[in-house]
Amino acid sequence: MVRSQAWKLVHFVDSTEGQLFDLAADPGEIHNRWDDPAQADELLQLNDDRLIPFLRQLPGFVSYTYGLDAATRRGIFITIWESREAAEGFRTAMGGMVQHFQAVGLQIDPSQVYAVVRQIP
Repeated sequence: MVRSQAWKLVHFVDSTEGQLFDLAADPGEIHNRWDDPAQADELLQLNDDRLIPFLRQLPGFVSYTYGLDAATRRGIFITIWESREAAEGFRTAMGGMVQHFQAVGLQIDPSQVYAVVRQIP
């Protein structure tokens, strides 16, 4: 889940489904705006405002890439870390979030760690 003062975003892992609520207009979170094409920019803004600052404060963070299939609304993100230890630290930092999702019945697949063998700018 990613939340700002005005918006709340939930993306279900391994699914094309999610929830996007305009908290100012819909504080009871009744009207899911996930499939509203007019909200695509808001999804990216939440990502920029909340997730990226979280990543930047973690030790060893190098870069972040996010891909989105607009038709299915499925996304993937790839993070680059200075070391395997830093990547594992990210897993630990995310652990509480994963447990929170699992507690409400959502399946979270663990991230996979790979060594970067070639990076072409």
